[in-house]
Amino acid sequence: MDIDGLIISLEENTLIDIFGDDYKKYKENVPRLFSRFTSWQPNKTINKVPWSRAFRAERFPLINQTTFLTIILLKEILINRLHVI
Repeated sequence: MDIDGLIISLEENTLIDIFGDDYKKYKENVPRLFSRFTSWQPNKTINKVPWSRAFRAERFPLINQTTFLTIILLKEILINRLHVI
């Protein structure tokens, strides 16, 4: 298990301790790592959110993930080039 998985499971256990069955129901209906494009409300009709609004709301996490993946890719490219030389 990586550090993110450890943190997520600790947070989830804490939320279950605090909120009990309400959090368990929420957890069953909401994805762990990726955002929903519609809001989740128990016992209510689902309200659809336009894609543009969803992406705008998730702009910074997407930028962070893209930056992180770009750094990893560049690191791998540079390491492979150094081994060839």
